[in-house]
Amino acid sequence: MSTTLDEADKQPLEFAQQSYKKAEERENVGDYEYDPTLSDVNTAVWHDHKTKKTHVSNRGSVSAYDWGVSDMQIATGMEY
Repeated sequence: MSTTLDEADKQPLEFAQQSYKKAEERENVGDYEYDPTLSDVNTAVWHDHKTKKTHVSNRGSVSAYDWGVSDMQIATGMEY
């Protein structure tokens, strides 16, 4: 089964894929310029200076620490 993305879904997918890259490897997305000063390993921020819009993307769990420690702390209310 083949899945084709609608045009409207392509840019959000690119933001999500970029958020999983190392901070120093992230790139601009379309007219959105990556802002390394507001980004870190978990969160990526882009600004479109033409439209004055900002996009913030938070990556999900990727490591054993994320799944075993951080996610459990969130689930038990010890971290948010």
